[in-house]
This record gives sequence, structure tokens and C-alpha cells, in this order.
Amino acid sequence: EGAMLVPIFAGLIVRYALYFAGIGDLVANEVTLTSPVTSNLRLHEAIFLLSQGASPYAGRLFLQPPLVLLLLQPLATAPRIVHFSALVLVDVLVAVAVYLIAKRHAISAKEHSEEGGAMDILGPSAAAAGYLLNPFVIGGCLAMSWQNLHCLSLVACVAFASCGRGGPSAGCAAVSLYLAPVAPLALIIPAGVLSYHCRGGGPADVEDDQVSVPMSKALPTVIRYVGLAATGFGVLIGASYLQMGRSWEFIETSFVDVVMLADLTPNVGGFWYVFCLIFKRFRLLFLFVFHAHVIIYVIPIHCRLGRFGRLGPLAACVAAIGQVHLFRAYPTGCDVACLLALLLVLPTYVVQCQQKFILLACVCMIGLGLCPTMAHAWLVWNAGNANFLFLGHLVHHVAGGHLLVTWLGAGLQLRRRRKWTKLMEKWVWGMVDEACRRPEAPAVQHSEQPPATAEAEGGRALKKRR
Repeated sequence: EGAMLVPIFAGLIVRYALYFAGIGDLVANEVTLTSPVTSNLRLHEAIFLLSQGASPYAGRLFLQPPLVLLLLQPLATAPRIVHFSALVLVDVLVAVAVYLIAKRHAISAKEHSEEGGAMDILGPSAAAAGYLLNPFVIGGCLAMSWQNLHCLSLVACVAFASCGRGGPSAGCAAVSLYLAPVAPLALIIPAGVLSYHCRGGGPADVEDDQVSVPMSKALPTVIRYVGLAATGFGVLIGASYLQMGRSWEFIETSFVDVVMLADLTPNVGGFWYVFCLIFKRFRLLFLFVFHAHVIIYVIPIHCRLGRFGRLGPLAACVAAIGQVHLFRAYPTGCDVACLLALLLVLPTYVVQCQQKFILLACVCMIGLGLCPTMAHAWLVWNAGNANFLFLGHLVHHVAGGHLLVTWLGAGLQLRRRRKWTKLMEKWVWGMVDEACRRPEAPAVQHSEQPPATAEAEGGRALKKRR
């Protein structure tokens, strides 16, 4: 806990120093830090419409759900420092959740006498600092972007599941679906499997990384988890309906428009570029492909990695969050920072692919750093076009996807190495046991007849001469 205080204090000092230096006004509209869903300007427009008695969804510019508007309305009308402090608090909560996930894994690894060297280099505080001190997370906080609220719902879902708390984890999964529809569906099944492995708050039931738990055993827990998440999502939709005065107007703007990509404002994602160029008759096909391909990765990752031992379910959850961050419709740099921090939760995977990991992480950050320059060259200086910004997206997106695949490949190599090591140990010790149990050769048995006396021998010789 003491080591966790260092990155927290460092992150607070850097954030407030940059805030009082006036950096927030310079980065308020950067495409790397904000998106059409989390734009602070659109939030103030919605609050103004609401204060005038009009619907905040008039004009279909505000894409956040009603309960988020209810939560942010007091902050938007409060002094700016209060709004900024709330964003800083959310960043700290995300870092604490990452720290708890990494610490729980570190405790489990220590109980099994594994990963000592990796844990000394990349401890839980390093994973938390990887998020809290990331420049894109700090920039998003200064730009008053609430993208970190999306990250908090996803990371808290895994944090509760790693403690065996299926109910709160399902609630966080419902919140993530409420904030960003479709993409977080990839996390529900891995989180349910993780909560089954860690139920009761104790160590994972399966200690051997080579032992797979049949899905039939985890299926009741997963079904119950899915039911809780669906119930929580239904409760949030019902509360939104009541909040809007028994009106379903928010469904079309906050959910349908986000899924259908009605707003094609440029951002660091690639959806806006593709759907600006696509023919209308192919739009539904590409919408299905772009949204559905994230979900179909869940089963293959579970079969190859997620069903094995202690590390598999947590690795599957991290991979699912990585897919959500990489393939969501309206991403920001905060999503990439959250992915990089979560990859540090399993340090053995990072050490296994450390050279490629460092290279790809640097390329990913460089690609994100190109996006503001490309956007200004296109939209401000009129010295480029949309391809410039899409180039920055391709660089960081390809590097991020390759990084996630490399990280998963390192997990598979590690499990394969441990498998062959245990097989060789079993074979060698089997030979030793067999050699120790082999019976000794039987001794030669001699006749037990009494030795012949000298008189008997002499009598036999006399008979022979006769």
C-alpha cells in the first residue's frame, strides 16, 4: 500500500501543476483526448438545453445516457476546479483497481513460489503508475474528458471478479454496457469465468496451469453472471426512462446512433474514416462486421488460454478489455493507456516477450502522438486531408493489436513450456522411483546336507577299489 502512494502523489502533483498552468485550455479539443461521446463542450450544450426546458437530445449531438447527464450536471455547473477534481478522482480509482488486480495476482504467485524476479521488477505499483502517469490519461483529465469513467467500469468489473465478487462485477459490466453499447459484451463471459475461479475471495481453485476446468462446471456461474448483468442493464434503462419523464427519446441517441455510427466526427479510431467512404448499400454489412468481430474472439481465447489454471481467466479478461479499447467506435488515448497498464498485471507474460513488448508499446504511443499533428495539418492548417489522421490511427492501432497478440502468444508459450517441464519432471522422477523399487537379484542357494566325514570318504574309496 505504501508503494501505491508514490504514483498517486506523483499523478496528483503533475495534474494540478498542469491545470494551474492553463494547459487545459490548449488541449480541450484535441482528437486524441476527447471523442464525440465524452466531449465537454457537448455536455455543456446539453445542460443548457435542459435548463431552457428543451430535451438535451435535441439535435442528436449529446450521446451520453441520461443517468450520466444526471451525474455530471452538478459538476458542469460547479466551479471548474471541482469538475477537474472529480476527473482526477476517477483516474485515481482506475489506478487503484489496476493495483488491486495486480496485487491479487502477486499474492497468488507468491503462495505458489512463482515469478519472484518478475514481481520484483514489475510489481502492482508499476501497473498502477503505468496508467496514472501516462501522458494521454493526464491530457484527457485536463481536457475534461470523461473517457476514464468508461475505463473505470471495465477495470472495476475485472477487479471484483478477481476477488470472487460476481454480483458487483456483473453490475460494473452492466454499467460498461450502458456507457458504451455492444463492445463490452466481449468481457461478460471471461469475467464470469474469472469470478467462478476466484469465488469466495480465496485463491483460485485450480492451482496447476496445465489443468483445465470443464466449462460445464463453470456454466451455472456464468449463466447467473450473465443474468445479473442483463438485469442490471435493464434497471439502468428503466431508471433512464423515468429520468427522462417516461420518454424513450434517449434510446435513439445514446444507443442506436452510437451503434449505427451516426456521428462521424474525426477521432483516433478508424470507424469514422471507413464509414465516410463506404457505400450506403454496404453500411449494414460493415456495421455487423465491425461490431461482431470483437465478440467472436472470446471463445477461441477461452479455449486456448482462458480455461487453464490460475493465470488463464485473468489473461482472458485483460484480452477482452484490450479488444474493447481497440475496437470501440469512439476511442481516445485513455483507452490505449488503460490497455498498456492492464498488460503489466501479468509480469511473467511481459518478461516472456519483453523486447517486442517495449518496441510495440513505444510504436503505439508514437502513433497516438502523431494524431494531433495530423489532425491540425488537416483541419487547422489545411495542409493535408483525412488520410493524415487515419495514418496515425493505423500506426497505433496496428501496433496495439500486435502488442496484444504478442502478449497472448507469450502466455501460450509460457504455458507450453511449463507443460513440457512438468512432463519431463514426471518422466525423470518416474525413472528414479522405478530404479529405487527394483528388487535385488536372488542369492545362490546351497545344499544343506551335512559335510562328509573322513571315515565316510575313506569307506567310499575302499568300495571303489574293490
